[in-house]
Amino acid sequence: MKILIVTLLLLIGIFITGCYQAHSPHPPLESTITPFENELCTPPQSIPINNEANVRLPERIKAYAVNRYIDPANPRIMHERHVMYRIEEDPTWQLATDESRQILIGNTLTDGKLNYNPVLMEKELALELQHQRIINEVLQSHSDMLIDTGANLHKDHAIMLERSEQLRKALEEQGKIIAEMKERLDSKN
Repeated sequence: MKILIVTLLLLIGIFITGCYQAHSPHPPLESTITPFENELCTPPQSIPINNEANVRLPERIKAYAVNRYIDPANPRIMHERHVMYRIEEDPTWQLATDESRQILIGNTLTDGKLNYNPVLMEKELALELQHQRIINEVLQSHSDMLIDTGANLHKDHAIMLERSEQLRKALEEQGKIIAEMKERLDSKN
């Protein structure tokens, strides 16, 4: 009887320990990852592929033209013709490889992440801001110059109108003088 109880307890213990194994959600990658021996060798901080489409496929959306229809939830509502968009495929990883493309794996030549470097970003933003300020000053000076030119043209236009009116009056007076002289000549003949 003792042997039966011990055997039963042993089988239950084996069953419980056999069922309980700590499974990691992902297989261990220690065999594929090479350790970096010194401080100069850093792991890559960005995707070493020129195009992100080589790594990830975007979602696929399809458009459907829907004609008029009565709303199934409320028969008092009619929908007019419109376009309906449906996500056909969610984004997925690109698992197919291209034999002509070489994927660079390993150490990079730089010692840090180039995509996000706060110091470089601040310098670049400061230079861009300075460049935009210079452009703004040039545009403002051109705008002021155009406003001044427009005002000068308006003044010149007013002066030209005044002079043309004076010339018209002078021509009318000259026309009257010529008409009087013509009358005198006609009366003497």
